[in-house]
Amino acid sequence: MNKILLRTGGIINALFFVFHIWLGWRIWHWTGVPEGLRSLLEIFNIGGSLFIGYFAYASLCRTAEMLESGLGRSLSVLVILLYGTRAAAEFVFQPKAQPAIVAACLVVTAVYLAVLLLRPLQSVPAA
Repeated sequence: MNKILLRTGGIINALFFVFHIWLGWRIWHWTGVPEGLRSLLEIFNIGGSLFIGYFAYASLCRTAEMLESGLGRSLSVLVILLYGTRAAAEFVFQPKAQPAIVAACLVVTAVYLAVLLLRPLQSVPAA
């Protein structure tokens, strides 16, 4: 079950990675935005894209390490913190929270939280 959840999270992160690449292209072509602000948005988008891309890679290509190592579990905690704080930020920093963003972030948070909390069932020895 954990592998399925982790791969699901990886697919979602891969989709978000593609979205952020597209978003970066859009930001690059914005007009009427102060140059300093546009540059800052581009810088943060590149950094966020790299995080999200790595989450996708680790979840899809390094599934065993994500599930079995302390570093993998720590990376799952980072995913939970990143998406959880992004969902909360919609209410703290936006004039009006966007339900689609909050929902998407909470879904990813829930998937990785489930990966951490669900333990594989142990084999019951035959009597």
